[in-house]
Amino acid sequence: EHPQMIIKGFRKASLLATKRLKEMEVGVDALGEGDNGRRLLLERCAATALNSKLICRNKGFFAPMCVDAVESLGSDRNLKMIGIKKITGGSVTDST
Repeated sequence: EHPQMIIKGFRKASLLATKRLKEMEVGVDALGEGDNGRRLLLERCAATALNSKLICRNKGFFAPMCVDAVESLGSDRNLKMIGIKKITGGSVTDST
């Protein structure tokens, strides 16, 4: 195939994929959790991100901590303000 035809097909496929994703999206209100729905969704996202990490067994502990850290940033959302301090010994659940 000619490169322009491939690019045209790729662009059409990406538009169709984007349209389908928008049809599938679920808003926070759809969770039926009221004001807690946003936080619940954020904790689920954080837990999903922690699945592949060494601490995945403790994702129930760390997911809310991650959400607390990001929400404490305010509207700035400068993620460089969140730090992780590694301390030898102890347990991962000693974290605060």
